[in-house]
Amino acid sequence: MTSTVGEFMGHFSGFAFDPTSSFGVIVLMTGEYSDSEKVILEAFNHFLPAFNLLHETATTNMFAGTWKAVDSPQNNLAVISVKDGSIWLDEFVLQGQNVLGVLRGDDPEKVALVSTGRGGEFR
Repeated sequence: MTSTVGEFMGHFSGFAFDPTSSFGVIVLMTGEYSDSEKVILEAFNHFLPAFNLLHETATTNMFAGTWKAVDSPQNNLAVISVKDGSIWLDEFVLQGQNVLGVLRGDDPEKVALVSTGRGGEFR
């Protein structure tokens, strides 16, 4: 989390941003209480878990599952899961070959998928 706080003649402000979730909080206050940083941290503690859960649920609904090529005689498929906010390729079979087994040896592990910057495209 990146944060900045300030004070000017009885007016207090604070800004914090969590780059991993793209969630930010801005607090503008006046009066006796001047700890805008504490208010920001409380907001993060209450809202960020809920936003993370919504994000993971939406990501799971969009991408997780078994994806099969319907027009191919070969057994082409990809099994994708979402765990802790990350998208994983659990199994990848291309023209009957277990690609993760070829790349990772006899003990194929899942691999993380990373966004290419294009909507819904990962590598």
